[in-house]
Amino acid sequence: MEIKKSMQKHDHYFCHKINKLHLVLLFGFATYMLLGGSTAYGYLGNLAVIAFFLRDDISFKDIDIFVSQRKMTISVFITLLFLTQSLNFTSIVFSNFVESVFNALGYSAGVTLKEELELGTYEPTPFYEILLFGFFGPVVEEITIRGYLMRAYQQYSGSKIYAIIFTAIIFGINHGSFFTSVPITFDALVLGYIAMEYGIFWTAIYHSIENFLASYIFVYEILMRLPVEKRYTVYFDVYLTIALCAVFIIFLKRDKITEYISENRGESRYFKLTVKSVTFILYIFVLMLLTLNRVSKI
Repeated sequence: MEIKKSMQKHDHYFCHKINKLHLVLLFGFATYMLLGGSTAYGYLGNLAVIAFFLRDDISFKDIDIFVSQRKMTISVFITLLFLTQSLNFTSIVFSNFVESVFNALGYSAGVTLKEELELGTYEPTPFYEILLFGFFGPVVEEITIRGYLMRAYQQYSGSKIYAIIFTAIIFGINHGSFFTSVPITFDALVLGYIAMEYGIFWTAIYHSIENFLASYIFVYEILMRLPVEKRYTVYFDVYLTIALCAVFIIFLKRDKITEYISENRGESRYFKLTVKSVTFILYIFVLMLLTLNRVSKI
């Protein structure tokens, strides 16, 4: 009986912390939007809100970007880079699937990647945008999401896997697109593992590579210079190759992946309590509503 009461008390404490966390995230996201979204002000405003309201639970020293449980090597770096870059191929497949579903219902979920590549014209990217989206944005996002948020999840549950999964869900939903939320969630699982085991310093590097090299250098500086009819084919072929390499890596590492999940899974009740929490449902509902702004009737 005492054990049951103790567990109920702990669960009540856990739910209180989780509800507070998700309300803070909503407030932070609202601040982000009010300050212009993907701008320096938006990023910093969101971080400031989360850091202030979670100051009693997580301090900046707790998310030291140099803290690492494992040593990063060249082979590990390349392996993880293939996994994070495979996001781009999953994004192609998922966006085509989503658009097909919406089209069957007489709607469009927005402009697909193929349409963006075919309609886009080459324009030199301003230097301040390169700094914002290629470097500043990723660093602040990593401190916010896989710093404060992921460490809070881990501290409340005592589980690395729980923290990685729910941080990935929040990160994916935050991007507010039917096309990108699911692929980015899978990508965030890898980023969460990197942050958990190798430190936020390395996730900031991976995130910057994704934003800078993949988006700006490859898309804007290479693809957009190609003839329109070749852009999508080249993009598809390049990221299909990367995705196949990623699948091969996962196959080779499957035993280690299974072992890591088993060792760091934690108690299943934390997953159930979080999914059932009112504020988590509210957070997902609010951000999903925002994605509906991109839906239009054909």
